[in-house]
Amino acid sequence: MTLLALPRLRSPRARRERAQLDLGAGPRGWTRDLRIGGAILESLLLAGWVPLSPVADAWRWMAVLVAGGVAHLTISTRALRSGEPFGAREMKLAFAIAALLRLTLLPIRPSLSEDAYRHVWDGRVQTAGFDPYLYAPADPALERLRDGEVWPRINHPELRTVYPPSAQALSLASSRVDGLLSPIGLSPIAAWKGTLLLVELAGAGLLAWGLLRAGRGAAFLIYAWSPLAVVEFYASGHVDAAGVGLLAGAVGLFLLGRPAIAGALFSAALLAKWIPAAFLGAGVRLRGKKRLLAGGTLAAALLWTPYVHPGSAPFESLGSYQANWESGGVLHRILRVDAWGALPRHLVEWDWRHLGTAGTPREKFWGRTAAAALVVVATGWAVLRGVPATAAAAVGLFAFLLVRPTVHPWYATWLLPLLALSFWRSILLWTALVPLGYEVLLRHRIEGLWRPNPWVNAAVLAVVLVAFTRELRRRPIRVPGA
Repeated sequence: MTLLALPRLRSPRARRERAQLDLGAGPRGWTRDLRIGGAILESLLLAGWVPLSPVADAWRWMAVLVAGGVAHLTISTRALRSGEPFGAREMKLAFAIAALLRLTLLPIRPSLSEDAYRHVWDGRVQTAGFDPYLYAPADPALERLRDGEVWPRINHPELRTVYPPSAQALSLASSRVDGLLSPIGLSPIAAWKGTLLLVELAGAGLLAWGLLRAGRGAAFLIYAWSPLAVVEFYASGHVDAAGVGLLAGAVGLFLLGRPAIAGALFSAALLAKWIPAAFLGAGVRLRGKKRLLAGGTLAAALLWTPYVHPGSAPFESLGSYQANWESGGVLHRILRVDAWGALPRHLVEWDWRHLGTAGTPREKFWGRTAAAALVVVATGWAVLRGVPATAAAAVGLFAFLLVRPTVHPWYATWLLPLLALSFWRSILLWTALVPLGYEVLLRHRIEGLWRPNPWVNAAVLAVVLVAFTRELRRRPIRVPGA
């Protein structure tokens, strides 16, 4: 048996045998190790409460995320290699520590990103009876909704929202919570983070249940104890918290033999952020894929219905983002993806000198779309060739993120539920090192310039790809027993 394949284990005996084969320490050792590991991560996260200058704040979070990421990598690797069972008692302790880590950062004001303020704004707009796909924050019709806390911190107020329907439903829910609890002093950001916490912990609970039933309880630590996830979800308030939590819940339900509901949660995750589309190809040979598709289709229809009406433009800002945004995509630049869409024009014009030159925004859009589509197709092809779906999904999403023009650290959190099924130490290493990309905040806070250092991102990419290549050579992706 290999960690790349995860068959359903129906009998208690089979689950016990799998647990004894693959997973972590006995009850006494696990309790001690979980407490020590949790204390290490909690002590690092508590540093987030220290008041610092803006520049020192950026240094602080980079140190916390990298040091915490290395500690998390060590804890997760040790857990998966240890060899003794991880039972319900250990899972309860691991879940309680995961919840504590999240609650530690919940009250902190976002400093690494201002995306949370856009979500609060989108909820406020919907509560007032407006459609965020119709009205940009700068629209004069919304002037009465502006305040001194949320409005000044909205990025690109000239653009309509880029976030899909699940994110909009969450924004609306948090706005309703804010309306109910603001009289007792709850801030809009706290209401937003609290809404994310409820959704994400529910998904984490389903993942924990599914992994425990499958005899892989210790793999829960990969997802639930990731400092990158805790900081990005609850210090910064990214909507990825709910999206990744829904994906985790979908994975757990699939392991529990509930494909229709798993499909519904996957669809909700996809409509929180489009990132999970990257590994759709991995589902071509999944058990129960018809029920997965039925559940996903129904959920998508229900989520889209409130936002489909004449004049609505839900993909307008997404197209602009796809065509124009770029930050930290080193492999994207190396592969000259922005020149792909311009190749037909250059060839027709016999313009050989500019074959590697980026095209117009529309051409860049199609080049970037082609790169993403290639990853999806390659993932599906790999599964049809016999690669286990869990491995194909994890590696496919990893490749998809690397070729994107914009690689923000919180994007890497989408890998965590997949790594709980197919553990790749090198990919988990990336989640520990990708926060070094926050060095862009140093210059931004000193000089006001947003200019990522390509050498930092290139160094991270080089280390991770070397580690991935070595891991792939030691453990080639193939059908178990082949």
